[in-house]
Parts: sequence; structure tokens; C-alpha cells
Amino acid sequence: MSYSDDISIDQFALDKEMLKQAKLVKEYGEKWAEAVYEKDRAKNRLELHKAEKNLHIRQFPKDYGFSTKPNEDAIKNLVTVDAKTQELQRVFDNKQKLVNKLITAKAAFSQKGYDLSNLAELWKSNYWADPGRKVDTDSLASDMGKRAILKNLNMKPRLLQRRKNGEKE
Repeated sequence: MSYSDDISIDQFALDKEMLKQAKLVKEYGEKWAEAVYEKDRAKNRLELHKAEKNLHIRQFPKDYGFSTKPNEDAIKNLVTVDAKTQELQRVFDNKQKLVNKLITAKAAFSQKGYDLSNLAELWKSNYWADPGRKVDTDSLASDMGKRAILKNLNMKPRLLQRRKNGEKE
């Protein structure tokens, strides 16, 4: 399967989706761990090559066109423009890109887990059971709004103090 197939949810097969979720999280977590390992190895190869190239330039400056001892900037620039350094840098950058993509995938699977929980709650409340059911959402929202306002009013510090002191509201 592809990543887009793995991350999508079939809302009418929540049981199957939930069962495969842990497997997918493990699978992509292992891919991420392997990608981090490979990226670290690529970084080590790059740094080793840079160090060896730097040392070679210092030991044999005449091979690189220097008549005197080269300065740090000249050595750094030669190491940077070296073809093998550039190739190893490209490899490292690609490995880093894969790690970043897998970090995003891990976050997406975490979100998918939350989404599955929310969809299961909707299923338990018979959200899909009766699509023809008429619900007066305006009055429902109005009732919820009134309850929230009353709850807020009942929690006002002045009112709570008056109740504590036994005063009438």
C-alpha cells in the first residue's frame, strides 16, 4: 500500500482501521528509525571525507596550487567545491529529507489515531444510523448556548460571594 492509502480512514470499517493502526505506527516508526540511522551514517561519511580532504590539502598544498601554506578559508573552500564532498552532501541532504518526511508521517499517524477515536465515538452515538433523522440544530445550538451562559453566570465571583453570605439573588 501507499502512504496515502495508509493514512486514509474508511469510516465504515472502523474496526479494521483500528486494528491496522498500531501496525502502521510501528511500521512507519521503524522506517523513521532506519532513515535516521542512514542519515547519521551519511553525515559521518561526509564529515570523514571533509576531514581527510582538509588534511590532504594541508599536507600537500602544492598539489592544490599553493606556493605557501594555505589559510583556513582557502582550505574550507577547496573542501566545499570538491566533487566527492558535494556528492556526499547531496546524499546526506536526501537522507535528511526522508527523515523529515517520516517525522511528518509519524505525526499524521498520531492524528489518525485521534481521528479514529473520534469516529468511534460518533459511531457509538449512532451518527450514521439514521441519515433521514431531522435534528433542529438551531434550537439545539440555542439550548446549548443558554446552558453555557447560565453556567457562566452562576460562576461569577460576585454571585458566589452573595450566595456565601446568604443574600438573595
